[in-house]
Amino acid sequence: MPDVEWTEELIARLCDLHVGDKLSFKEMAKRLSAEFNVALTKNALIGKARRLGLEKRAHYTPPKKRVPELEPPEPLAEPSAPEPVARVLRWRVPKVPVKAPPKGNYTIWQLKRGVCHFPLGERLSRPPYAYCGHATGDPAKSYCPYHHMRTHYNKAA
Repeated sequence: MPDVEWTEELIARLCDLHVGDKLSFKEMAKRLSAEFNVALTKNALIGKARRLGLEKRAHYTPPKKRVPELEPPEPLAEPSAPEPVARVLRWRVPKVPVKAPPKGNYTIWQLKRGVCHFPLGERLSRPPYAYCGHATGDPAKSYCPYHHMRTHYNKAA
């Protein structure tokens, strides 16, 4: 939308229409656009009115938030015997010793189903990464038994 040149006549007419408090900004925009042959919007008039320091419209009141009335809470009942709490069972690390597999030097392109995908080397090392590559014993598993134990069980237990 092209910029409107706010002439003294246009500003005076806006002030006149604004004082009456009878027209909305949308209706004022239609009238001023027709009278002065310019394209004015409701938002353009609101902005200009604020910049001129005109008072906010009297009929505008921000909506009030309704706060539902709350009934007073019922008094608490006397405490009864505590309810039994379910015991939390921790997983135990199997006692079967698992030997570390021989170090593999597989790249990501050499990994297939049924081989260990455990990354080797330092934690923040740079690519290319090396992977274990030892047989998992089950095509659905991603790690060999050694790395599975290392990643899935708590060392402190």
